[in-house]
Amino acid sequence: MLTGEFLPLLASRGLRTERVAVAGWSMGGYGALLCALIRPELFRAVVATSPAIFHSYADARAVNPGAYDSPGEWDRYDVVARAREFAGLPLRVAIGADDPFTPAVRAWRDRLPDPGVVRISTGCHDGRFWVSIAPEQVRAISAALAA
Repeated sequence: MLTGEFLPLLASRGLRTERVAVAGWSMGGYGALLCALIRPELFRAVVATSPAIFHSYADARAVNPGAYDSPGEWDRYDVVARAREFAGLPLRVAIGADDPFTPAVRAWRDRLPDPGVVRISTGCHDGRFWVSIAPEQVRAISAALAA
């Protein structure tokens, strides 16, 4: 929807959309990571806060039965298995140490070509953490878009 509908809508209104940033938290953070995989040439910055990354299809189904339509879809969009594809992408990921997704994010981070793009700090999967990290994330997006 973002790349196939929203960006064309913005372009139809005269806005430049050839290089943009994407950001999200929780499942939206995971979605931002998928955007980077699907259209890597498009994004100057990809910011994911507390991304909802799961260890397995079964784990995802236990938390959100509708998150994936099938095991095949899970396999296509498993960011941990596709970690090497993030090489050279402008990623910035933040997650709290007490977030329930942190173990899976650590597994993903450890497979990334540049694990330094993931920052694990004090916090949980909640608004308090997201508000605390937002200024830093916005500054990163601003800097990337200004470059």
